[in-house]
Amino acid sequence: MDSQTCSLLTEFPFRHNYSFELETAINKQIHLELKGSYTYLAMAFHFDGNDVALCNIAKWFARQSAEERQHAHKMCKWQNSRGGRVILASLENPDKNEWGSALEAFQAALVYEKNCNESLHNLHALASKNSDSQTCDFLEQNFLSQQVNLIEQIGKIIMSVTPKIFRICEFLEDEAFLGHKMDSAEELNKFLAHLKRIGKNLGEFIFDKDLEEKVQCLCLSECAGVENKMD
Repeated sequence: MDSQTCSLLTEFPFRHNYSFELETAINKQIHLELKGSYTYLAMAFHFDGNDVALCNIAKWFARQSAEERQHAHKMCKWQNSRGGRVILASLENPDKNEWGSALEAFQAALVYEKNCNESLHNLHALASKNSDSQTCDFLEQNFLSQQVNLIEQIGKIIMSVTPKIFRICEFLEDEAFLGHKMDSAEELNKFLAHLKRIGKNLGEFIFDKDLEEKVQCLCLSECAGVENKMD
């Protein structure tokens, strides 16, 4: 038995089949989950602001912030249970603290969740490579299925109202040719670009209001489910 193994057995007598490579990767995943929680928290308070006042959307992002923090906590507990060391890195500021619309925020959330999903799959592959079936089971039971469901949920939220934005833009473009005579192609292109901006802003406004109602219904449905379980 070499000196490093003896040292490990003395310091962590319960550590077994847990590679240092996987320990490092778990710490990186903890950091990613905490960064996601930090970003979702910024989103929540942006939409809770008096100048935005989309309270149900704010609640949805606040809930996601708490969930990401819970994920990080589970990872930390797992790290300790396997004899690893939890090493927390500094958290960077969120990439931004204001979003032009709920659509923009949900698109950013979708990008983050896809990156997180890829990171979790890489972590699972590393655990499998190291023949660490316990970590594979831990990831499968607590993270992988949840990620698929969340990505689907965010994607459906975006796609449920995005067609309205395109229809508004197309309608305004069609209207540009009714009763308007443009002297040049350049003038026409400028006019169409202006209408597209109007359509985009109007579409995002409709998205925000629709989403506010959808999230409210989702929250009410979940609350009803909890009450039924308690009865």
